[in-house]
Amino acid sequence: MSVYDPFGQGYMHDWRLEEAVRLGVRRALEEVMRHLLEHQMVYLERAIREGIALRERWYAEEEIQKIVEERIGKAKDDIVKALEEKIVLLVKENQELREKLRKYEEEKREEG
Repeated sequence: MSVYDPFGQGYMHDWRLEEAVRLGVRRALEEVMRHLLEHQMVYLERAIREGIALRERWYAEEEIQKIVEERIGKAKDDIVKALEEKIVLLVKENQELREKLRKYEEEKREEG
């Protein structure tokens, strides 16, 4: 990125400014990808791939694919774990409701 030198030396390259812009763009893109993921507007694999491309440009395509697969595997494991926990809670709630229904039916029989 070139900036104008006010001391009459013409244009010069400012590496600090370029790095600051690069970091700002990276943060902005990460924020956009996070927002898209939150609203389920982009697939997880693409978001991970874009994130890797932003941070780790020196990887070969095969290495990126391996990293993507590892991260997707971790994300899937987290999703499966969360679903298992939810299922356990739903089964427990179902059992409690069945018990309440059974007690209610017994009370109805005793009254009737």
